[in-house]
Amino acid sequence: RGVLDGSECMIHRVSVEPSYQGRGIGVALVCAVEDAHPNVERFTLTTNTLVPGNVAFYERRGYRRAGTEPFPFDKEPGVRRKDFHFVVLTKALD
Repeated sequence: RGVLDGSECMIHRVSVEPSYQGRGIGVALVCAVEDAHPNVERFTLTTNTLVPGNVAFYERRGYRRAGTEPFPFDKEPGVRRKDFHFVVLTKALD
């Protein structure tokens, strides 16, 4: 889903069941959000590094790395996961 914040659209929770991946569903979901918000200046999202190919999927669609964020917590409150993190990606529109 896309959430507007001024001239920016934050894309939240794009996920495709692994057994359905590779069929264009993820591309269709991202395109649907982008098409629904043609007047924004930028799209921003976060994805994790736990699933192989997540970052590359968005980079192939014109998104660029803008930073990283730590994964908040594991099963124990207050315990940070060090084995993966979130990558912040943005796509500026002309």
